[in-house]
Amino acid sequence: MKQTHPLWTINWLTVFVALILLTFGASILFGFAESHGQNLGWNQIIFSVIGLFAMFTMTFVDYRSVRSLAWWLYLLSIILLVSVIIWGDKSFGAQRWIDFGFIKFQPSELVKIFYLVLLARFLSEREFFSPKHFIYLVCILSVPVIMIVSQPDLGTAMVYVAIFFVLLLYSKIPKSYWIILLVTLAVAMPVAFTRLKPYQKERITSFLGTDSSVSYNVIQSKIAIGSGGLLGRGIGQGTQSQLQFLPVAYSDFIFAGIAEAIGFVGSIFLILAMIALILLCLKTALLADDKFGELFCLGMATLFGFQMFVNIGGNLGLLPVTGIPLPLVSFGGTGIVSYLFGLGIVQSIYLRKKS
Repeated sequence: MKQTHPLWTINWLTVFVALILLTFGASILFGFAESHGQNLGWNQIIFSVIGLFAMFTMTFVDYRSVRSLAWWLYLLSIILLVSVIIWGDKSFGAQRWIDFGFIKFQPSELVKIFYLVLLARFLSEREFFSPKHFIYLVCILSVPVIMIVSQPDLGTAMVYVAIFFVLLLYSKIPKSYWIILLVTLAVAMPVAFTRLKPYQKERITSFLGTDSSVSYNVIQSKIAIGSGGLLGRGIGQGTQSQLQFLPVAYSDFIFAGIAEAIGFVGSIFLILAMIALILLCLKTALLADDKFGELFCLGMATLFGFQMFVNIGGNLGLLPVTGIPLPLVSFGGTGIVSYLFGLGIVQSIYLRKKS
């Protein structure tokens, strides 16, 4: 029997959807180029090419070899996060990046994938959770989260927590541990709030209606979304984004910039593309040959779903603005490469799916 070449057995629909999302991001960023005075679009394309190379490379690497390196990747993650604390470059009031001169690297984005690899491995290796295992689990979550909150970056820390809880829910840990986790979370949230910068606290108080003086950003976002109408004003033609009334339009508020440029129809298409990517990750989880593959794909679906929900919700004024990027769309080289790297592992799992 003639053996099918691996190139034809990968999930090309996942690749196609990822390319659609990358195209959305790069196109809108080219429209911002003149008003922001940067080569945002070209930079996005360069990082997209690097990310796609990483994705295809990981597709043909057996994901079980990545699984075997889980603890080493986690150790590397801690080293990277400590490096941010020591040598990190401050920008927008936060210390989240390492500046290499020609590029800024945000370790917390890459660490999301390494953290997910370890969490999926740890949960896949046991059916019974002893108190010792539970302590290990809490440490796997809390060590990177504490360092990320101290940057401060509560939004990214929330992504780690969301992945943690979804994977634990799927793994069905004892109810007593859930009680401990929920109580700990209830105590930790106020503490984390005290670590935030004043502008971050104001975003939350503004959303809750206790401080309306800082809701300017969300108001401008809503205006941009509404002004796009059904078909949009055209890329590079939106007044809110081009005149920079819309803050951080290339990242935090990129959905509003897209809605202004291509309107309701284009925005719905973008959301459907993101949902399709999430469903493709979930489909691969169902096809996975082992528990690690299931959990990793479920974690990637959670990552994409949670970030989409929070980013778009913040743009619409339905949730507090946390600075969480829209995956594969918002500007950010580390995020683009990291998400595509993770999708490469998903593709590797699909390639070796159960028959």
